[in-house]
Amino acid sequence: PAAKGADGDETLERAILALLRLESPRSTVAIREVLRVRKATLVGALTAMRARGTLTRTDEGWALAGASTSG
Repeated sequence: PAAKGADGDETLERAILALLRLESPRSTVAIREVLRVRKATLVGALTAMRARGTLTRTDEGWALAGASTSG
């Protein structure tokens, strides 16, 4: 089995990805309101995902890396 906490982190990251696939960019506050997690927990996950290149931070909020925000 995975180490304690790993499943929770992975579940949160999957939820963040699913949310941003529906609509992005989204602010930290908007993501937190939907996922209902502690700010520190969310910021930690977002920062880790950005460090791995999964997400990018824009002026408008968090988005999937490589996602086009232009029309």
